[in-house]
Amino acid sequence: MHASEPLKITITDLTEEGEGIGKTDDRVFFVQGAVPGDVCEIEITGKKKNIIKASCIRCIEPSAGRVTPPCSHFKYCGGCTLQHLDYAAQLAWKNRRVLEVMKRIGKIVPEKFAEIAPSPQMYYYRNKMDFSFSSVRWLTPEEIRSGQEMERKYALGFHRPQCFDKVLDIHQCWLQADPSNAIRNFIRNYFIQQNISFFDIRKKGGGPRSLIIRSNRKGNFYLLVSFFEFDENRVKDLCNALMHQFPAVKGIWIYHNTKGNDTLFDLTPVYHTGEDYIEEEICGLTYRYGPLSFFQVNVEVAEQIFYEAMEKSEINKDQVVWDLYCGVGTLTLPLSLRCKKAIGIEILEQAIAFAKENARINQIHNAEFYAGDVKKVLYEKNFLSKSRPDVVFCDPPRAGMDKKILELLLEVLPEKMVYVSCNPATQARDVEILSSKYRLTYMRPFDMFPQTTHIENLCILQRI
Repeated sequence: MHASEPLKITITDLTEEGEGIGKTDDRVFFVQGAVPGDVCEIEITGKKKNIIKASCIRCIEPSAGRVTPPCSHFKYCGGCTLQHLDYAAQLAWKNRRVLEVMKRIGKIVPEKFAEIAPSPQMYYYRNKMDFSFSSVRWLTPEEIRSGQEMERKYALGFHRPQCFDKVLDIHQCWLQADPSNAIRNFIRNYFIQQNISFFDIRKKGGGPRSLIIRSNRKGNFYLLVSFFEFDENRVKDLCNALMHQFPAVKGIWIYHNTKGNDTLFDLTPVYHTGEDYIEEEICGLTYRYGPLSFFQVNVEVAEQIFYEAMEKSEINKDQVVWDLYCGVGTLTLPLSLRCKKAIGIEILEQAIAFAKENARINQIHNAEFYAGDVKKVLYEKNFLSKSRPDVVFCDPPRAGMDKKILELLLEVLPEKMVYVSCNPATQARDVEILSSKYRLTYMRPFDMFPQTTHIENLCILQRI
């Protein structure tokens, strides 16, 4: 078969990246731009092992679940990969996926499974967005085919999938509430008007490099801007202009980053104006956190998960609770109101400093926090002897829990474990290990990330 030869195919499922899955004979096709139920004419774009990559060049019979994406950048952004699928169909697919993953990888069927909890907001639900500057704007295939002369000098937006040096210029993103788009567009135009060159990742030159926009439910915005080449006077002028133009902007942090990557965790701001922390309310408690702190991006759904996790754990005032990977204490503190003592562990010292501050401002005195690698902290004998838990809550990174942590939990044997994860595959792997001494009594997914294939999943494990 020639790479350019069209082929008709019916789409039956989705990959974890949001591509349509179709089969003919013994071949499996991953089709960009297709949804389950579509009958497509496809064009093969590549092959890897037994998987054939393709793109949908014509939808012959559209699926009943197909909708028109509202975002003009949808086709090339790579972020909201399910915008062309009806929200009810998105939820149904995610519901089915977490069960299949738990059965296939964890080899377990939950004793009770609750239907996925939808997000209160399908769009504009994120409180944190990351953007990149580029001295060269990536052109879409349509722009290239037009034959017209295109301005390629500036881009502020998202990296194309798997492309470190190609940035798609974004004018309207549907993920963060206004004035997020206006702020980003103002910053782009300000630098262009000031004739400031954007970062060139290949030549390692230029000024502005990355932009992070954070917000809270009060409608306040906080900005982090990093520069490769740094001019303090121009930066101060930018900050003054931003805070004058957007009263909602309450804090701005400026970083000077000449490293080979965009991470800012190991850097100190060279300039800061406005408030020096972000404040949010969850479960009736007030939380402060720093500009680089981890915080749940969809606060409404995070709150749903916390309440359900606490209810299903059935903790009481006589129990000691561990909260592993606790961040700034967003779950530890509401847990402390229901138990004898709550202990949070987190590797980032800054997060633990904020967790302690959050306990203070909420006048909570039965919560303790420890900074350090979770594995190392748990293996300290004094810690274990003082605080053996009745219930353990954990919300690890996507990679899941370290095997040694799982082994220790199987030694400590808390009565219950509450496992929240943004990666059903690693969660299922860990649950299988724990199943030697625990039953999976309850499971429920939550749609923390609408319009994407990502899922947050809650598991309740009861000691056998």
